[in-house]
Amino acid sequence: MPAHHRGRLSPPPVQPGARRLAWPAGRIDVWQLRLPAALPCLSTRAAVLSADERRRAAAFRFERDRTRSVLSRGSLRELLGAYLGEPAARVALVIGEHGKPMLADGGAGLQFNTSHAGEYVMHAFTSDEPVGIDIEKTRPRGFDAAMLRGFLGGAEIAALERLPAPAAQLQAHRIWTHKEAFLKAMGSGFSVDARGIQLPVDTAALAGHGARLIGRPGPSNGQDGADWSLWELPVADGYHATAVRRGAPVPLRLGPF
Repeated sequence: MPAHHRGRLSPPPVQPGARRLAWPAGRIDVWQLRLPAALPCLSTRAAVLSADERRRAAAFRFERDRTRSVLSRGSLRELLGAYLGEPAARVALVIGEHGKPMLADGGAGLQFNTSHAGEYVMHAFTSDEPVGIDIEKTRPRGFDAAMLRGFLGGAEIAALERLPAPAAQLQAHRIWTHKEAFLKAMGSGFSVDARGIQLPVDTAALAGHGARLIGRPGPSNGQDGADWSLWELPVADGYHATAVRRGAPVPLRLGPF
């Protein structure tokens, strides 16, 4: 399928004045946070969390996980507040049935999703249509046959079996990230059988961060037959990242936060 919006990605637009972001109508804004660089903001972002969010962060056993939880949710609140024109601490969030955070009042159609892996956190925002994002760290040992059978359909496995082992592992990581982003956009997580979501298996990687229409991904997706679009995002070596949005491709902006 044709690729769109290739070339260097621009950062999301920022409106004049402090801490106000332009509404993401007809586009996707992706913000990337690198945790070591964000440590000076730890206390500031902890201050905007709800009591429940602080309890969840404190429940992690390891300090690195507590820190990541605070920085991830705190930065999400800051960005939501900047789009909505509200103080970050007053943004009302609820958790969906399968763990997806959502705005309690609908947020005037603002849609968002978040993901983290290793040193990175990524937040995606758009208007009106569901959006999902996933970042994954490459598995040093790759995927074994049993793992592949757990999330790939028969046609996808057959396509990978025709590739040399290194290329097959690369494609497996890409497909895993694609499916995670799609399931997160749906808000279903792995309550939906990922094997029923059939995505194209490209033997050549997209040029950097192209967007492509992936059509109607499969019979078990529980959706309304709409088309979806997928972007592979430029990230650090050893990581894969994907954004998915319902509908035809739209411009995507990527910037640090």
